[in-house]
Amino acid sequence: MIKLLIVEDESAMRQLLAQVLTEEGRYEIVEADCGARGLEIIKTQAPRIVILDIKMPDMSGMDVLKKIRQLDETIRVIIITILTDMSFEVGAERLGAYDFFRKPFDIQAFKNAVAEAADSLS
Repeated sequence: MIKLLIVEDESAMRQLLAQVLTEEGRYEIVEADCGARGLEIIKTQAPRIVILDIKMPDMSGMDVLKKIRQLDETIRVIIITILTDMSFEVGAERLGAYDFFRKPFDIQAFKNAVAEAADSLS
């Protein structure tokens, strides 16, 4: 089982992603409702994949991504966002994001990206 952290402030979206990924049968899902809690989980539970929202109330997902990179460069980070500004995608790529999805996104394409991220760990 690969430990996967979902950092998303919208509980409905977080629960949907957790359910969809749990059904895959290869991930141990951990959830955080804000960036600070997500970073705490990364430090204590060492997830290998992080699904990260950009727009959160306590801190930007971009700031969280920067801190993740300082903690562990090998974590695969997949960004999800409702924002349409292309600068976020470019910035996320520069910081080493594995993939980037704009909401609403195709769930199958998302599951495929997460599977590719998991496969790239071995």
